[in-house]
Amino acid sequence: MSSTPQAGGQRRRPNGGRGGGGGGRSNNRRSNNGRNRQQRTSTDSVDGSSPRGSSNYVNEDSAANNTGIRDEDILIAFMPFLRGDNPEAFRIHEAYQTTRDQATFIKAARALIEGQQQQQLGTALVNEPLSSPRYQPDVQELQMQQMRQQQLQHSQVANQGYSNQPHMTNLNPNISNNMHRLDPSSLFGDAPLPSFLAPDRVESPIPIQQQQPMITSPNTLAANLKNMSINTNNSINNNESMAAMQSIWGASPITPPRTNKPIAVAGGSANAGDRKPGSSGSWAAAAATSSSSDDFLAHSFLNQPRNISDSERNFLTQVGGGSAPSAMHLDPIHMPPNTAGSMLDQQGRPGSHPSNKSAATVPATPMAEATTPARGSKVASISLHPTTPTHAKSPEQQLRKTPAKPQPTRLWTHFKEQPGRIIVNGWDGHDPTFVLKFRPREELFAHWSLPIKYLQQARPAKSLDNALKNLAVGLFRRGCSENATQASIISKFVTERSDYGIDAATQMVCGKLPFFSPRTPGNVLLRLYWHDDPARTLASGPAILVQVTEQDFDNSVRFILSNFKAKKTNPTSLSSLISLAQVLEAPLTLPNESAARALWGCIQESRKVIEVCNNEYSKTCSKMEELEFAVDGLKAQVEGDDAKSHTSGKAHDGVEDEAVTSLREKTRQLMSGRASNLRKWRDAQLAFASILRAAVNNSSMSILLRRDMMARLRVEYQLWCPLSEEFAIPNESSRLWSDALRDLPNNVSVDDFNAFAQCRTKMQLRNLQFEPNTYFLEDILYPRAATNQRSMDAGAVVILNNMSTAMGKFFRELYDDEERVTRIREMIRARAEQIVTASGAFPPGTRVVIFGSSANGFGSPNSDIDMSLILPSGFEFSKDDTSGSTAMERLATCLTAAGMQEVDAARLSARIPIIRFFCPNPLPSCPEDTKLIECDISMHNPLAVLNTSLLRTYAEITPITRVLAAIIKRWAKERDINNPSRHTLSSYGYILMLLHFLTFHKRNDKGLVVPIAPSEGDHNYRDKPDQQGRPLLPNLQWVDRTWPKQPPGTPYREAPAMSENLIPHPFEEGQTVNTLFYKPDTPTDKAFLQNIFHGQDLSLAILLASFFRYYAFEFDYRKCVVSLHSTATRGLVQREVKTEVDCWRNYSAALTIEDPFETFYDVAHVLRGGDYHRIRREFAVAYSKIADAAAGRPGSWNKVDLRNMSGDELLDWICEPVEEQERALHA
Repeated sequence: MSSTPQAGGQRRRPNGGRGGGGGGRSNNRRSNNGRNRQQRTSTDSVDGSSPRGSSNYVNEDSAANNTGIRDEDILIAFMPFLRGDNPEAFRIHEAYQTTRDQATFIKAARALIEGQQQQQLGTALVNEPLSSPRYQPDVQELQMQQMRQQQLQHSQVANQGYSNQPHMTNLNPNISNNMHRLDPSSLFGDAPLPSFLAPDRVESPIPIQQQQPMITSPNTLAANLKNMSINTNNSINNNESMAAMQSIWGASPITPPRTNKPIAVAGGSANAGDRKPGSSGSWAAAAATSSSSDDFLAHSFLNQPRNISDSERNFLTQVGGGSAPSAMHLDPIHMPPNTAGSMLDQQGRPGSHPSNKSAATVPATPMAEATTPARGSKVASISLHPTTPTHAKSPEQQLRKTPAKPQPTRLWTHFKEQPGRIIVNGWDGHDPTFVLKFRPREELFAHWSLPIKYLQQARPAKSLDNALKNLAVGLFRRGCSENATQASIISKFVTERSDYGIDAATQMVCGKLPFFSPRTPGNVLLRLYWHDDPARTLASGPAILVQVTEQDFDNSVRFILSNFKAKKTNPTSLSSLISLAQVLEAPLTLPNESAARALWGCIQESRKVIEVCNNEYSKTCSKMEELEFAVDGLKAQVEGDDAKSHTSGKAHDGVEDEAVTSLREKTRQLMSGRASNLRKWRDAQLAFASILRAAVNNSSMSILLRRDMMARLRVEYQLWCPLSEEFAIPNESSRLWSDALRDLPNNVSVDDFNAFAQCRTKMQLRNLQFEPNTYFLEDILYPRAATNQRSMDAGAVVILNNMSTAMGKFFRELYDDEERVTRIREMIRARAEQIVTASGAFPPGTRVVIFGSSANGFGSPNSDIDMSLILPSGFEFSKDDTSGSTAMERLATCLTAAGMQEVDAARLSARIPIIRFFCPNPLPSCPEDTKLIECDISMHNPLAVLNTSLLRTYAEITPITRVLAAIIKRWAKERDINNPSRHTLSSYGYILMLLHFLTFHKRNDKGLVVPIAPSEGDHNYRDKPDQQGRPLLPNLQWVDRTWPKQPPGTPYREAPAMSENLIPHPFEEGQTVNTLFYKPDTPTDKAFLQNIFHGQDLSLAILLASFFRYYAFEFDYRKCVVSLHSTATRGLVQREVKTEVDCWRNYSAALTIEDPFETFYDVAHVLRGGDYHRIRREFAVAYSKIADAAAGRPGSWNKVDLRNMSGDELLDWICEPVEEQERALHA
């Protein structure tokens, strides 16, 4: 449910609702019933991470623009057209499956439904006489139009002195612009502050150091504004969808002042046009002192004329009229543009929005500059509100167009970018991994603050109320992809309460709003944003973890049950299933019959959701089969046309045939439609499997549920396969696995468990081509006996020892000639540096360094040599050649003259210019295949060199790291999962996965590998004195830098906070890089690390098997990120955190890898859904081969006795090459 703020400065009532399983009821004590006259809307969550349809405010203009039909009614009315034979509805749905643009889909569906309604209405009225009352003018409406015209004329007279200033925009036409709750006489001059604005009544935020970005020059600002206008004009001329450029609320008319009321000033009153230069009068002046800057601050919110200095006039040119110079030097580009009521006409000029029906033209809000997000910042731009062109295409035609690159939906996601602050319980959001723990429905207060000078630049207004009237604080699920109010659990305007004002000491506007934590568990946070411009996050609070305790269990389960039974718009929403799984993790100590009945009801309702999802999956599969039939027909037609052209000898004229275009488009729709449909069905099964897993693994559930109920849940969980992410279906005639549960007896026996397990095995053999071995290494090395005593299996020990020997032998043979290879590389580097110096294209002191796999210790002797130029500090190329491509072109000529072969300078125009060439082997006697060595040399690339130094330090601590890396790289290459150009991981990605595994695991007392801490972290880890707590490899970015200097025997320690040495990113504007990590400075320090982390007497085979098992069965890809910033104290890096801060993808299961320095960059972004599952399958295959060989289990490998294999044979079997037929299928 949602609501719109009331008019005239009255108290707004936030309506509570159930938002994606996470929303709570209203904080207001009044009930939300049908008598509430506010506009309401409700949508369902698409996934569990971004709940939609919670209690939020909505603009009543959207109802007017949408002819009174709500979005949920549109969805309900659209379904019959989709189930029928309406081709137009089918095209709209297909386009939505491809573009995932909900706003455009709603618009197209609305046009279809209204067209059908108008067609039916026209048939009914065809014989209706013109004298019918339907065609008579509405007298009351005519009178209202005349009154609005008179008010508009009065407002134009009152605004004569301010016509060039931007106007505030109301989202609701019923809200007056004069939302003053403050007495105007107390806002100006020397009048005292009201009691609630006094400094002792205003709660000041914790002082936080503000970042000071540079101010953009006027030329850059003007150029960006011009580019925005041109791009918008081109979009209009190209008949782009206007709805896609508008916000979800539609247009917001600019309401002018309704009266010519005199403004109270110090010493009397005067009209707005009679203001004298130099007179003070502003709400900001209440906090000002007697400085000249405060005098300027006082005038900026009054929009009154004043004598200003040249420096002030220059600043105004940059940030727009009415703004004041900011001591914080806030970049005008980063200011949220005041575009809620502005738009461009077809010539790119500001004009009135078509939804504004006023007869007179009102001044348009100036357009603000757009920003270009850096890599990794997947956030959306501010919507403009352009006029719909006369000959615009229909919504269906627009949906059928090739989808453009997705635009960002959130900006200012990093704490340092945000001008404001939100503090909860004394904590702000500077550390995105820090979590406050709350119970469901526990009250909390959001202390928000914004700098006065930011408000002057972003929202110039005549009063504090007007400046803040669209400022809102919303409670969102962590990782929610947008700030729009309808995406929040609940949102409130800051003007809803009167306890806000100015803190004179900090020059901040601050206030406090009460909230309640959601009823369902999960991570949430508070965001400060503009309701009419939600893309920019002005402030983010700390993460809040809602945990269900035993006291809350009954209420939480009943709340979820009520969500299930409510008639929701989207019956396939999985948010309640995800919430139920989280509630089932709560520990219980006492039985509760009422909670047991509600819990079993929730499980049964979950099955109904799965049935609906399966029906949708089956329907979409049928449609995809029809589309595949059409694709086959088009393919035959195209092949026939090609054969005719070849026979007749007619060549193509370069214009693509219509059949070829249609074939390409339908093929793309078929592939994307199938992938999307399969992903949705897998997500549904994953959600239900999480419920079963939580119930089965929580031992306290047996206190709540009867034994027969728990047995049914356990036997059903036997059908789940985590690798293929689907349930096995025991009966071939059934559509769902749950159908077989009806045939089970009341008392489930061991035979029933075995039968269901065999069904799962058959499905795995059919889909995965092998039977995974999920046993732990401990169960294989120490098998369970009839007695409680467990002894070591000697046969398993022999197999693993032989494999360890084979791994060491392979590494020695691979790096047998490492010294000679290193000498060759150094000679080539020195020769390249001589050529660079002789070219004269670079300044003196330019060096050539080797980076990448040939220098980090993890590369093979056959790796090519990657080199980079390191320019002297402070050197810059000319403005005409900022990247140095001209100098690199000259270097390419010199390389050719120096005897280098096949010099390739095709990539000189890249962001980092690169020259590729082959260098003759400098040693006279060398094998034939090494006479030419592949090399490349790139322009100044300091981050690559820094990354090489980090990996080299890890490699030098212990040789075990290099041995494992060599085996893993061989395995990945032979299994065809080591090619980024074919959507699999690079070698760098696998090295990061290995380092994450070693830095987050330790050796236990049985010689096996276990995690160093739970996934959520152990906050007491730093206080543990035992040496068993140290990881297999130190985390060089998080190790306490004082620990190596401590006396011998001092336990390993992590730093309480990460040390920083921030530098600007050399290529990504606006990004910074923390270059600090621990690197031993002396041989003594290096020897200390090598002595402590020498391998800890672990078997190489056990380490390799544990690595494969970790990424096959233990690592939670949905919740966690592979990262070197995962520590014992902080736990694994959560995916929600990366989504919240860096806007990473947060849907479905996929592998994500965080770069150690460019933390905003996902190294695994090249993976697609199917490739992720293939890589995870290969991890499971490798572990299953080792586990089956150690256990003597034949498995599904068609081998007689695996224990008779030698170590070399077992290693070769693990790294068995993929057959060419399978390799071609993957390609």
